[in-house]
Amino acid sequence: RINQLYKQQIKPEPHFFDPVTNQQIIVRLLTNLKFLYLKQKSLEKALKFVNLILLVLPNHPLEVRDRGLVYYQLEVWEEASKDLEFYLALLPLAEDADVIRELLEVISYL
Repeated sequence: RINQLYKQQIKPEPHFFDPVTNQQIIVRLLTNLKFLYLKQKSLEKALKFVNLILLVLPNHPLEVRDRGLVYYQLEVWEEASKDLEFYLALLPLAEDADVIRELLEVISYL
């Protein structure tokens, strides 16, 4: 059934069957909902789920970044700037650090 779903051969790996915590299940559910609303361009709803994830995983760098990017798209410049700067403080060598710095520069002119 999995092979049909993914339209390719999936080899079961032992880690597929590792136990997960309640927290991991909740974060996975919230993350799925966040991406659903982002895909639908329902930014306010996506923001609610990012905030819920951050309640479970405070200061998680990627969630802080995502919230900053949602604020950026919503044109909530001060909050976007705070989150994106905090993201860079948490992960100064992040793969997307240059892009984030460019966004912060754009915000500084607004």
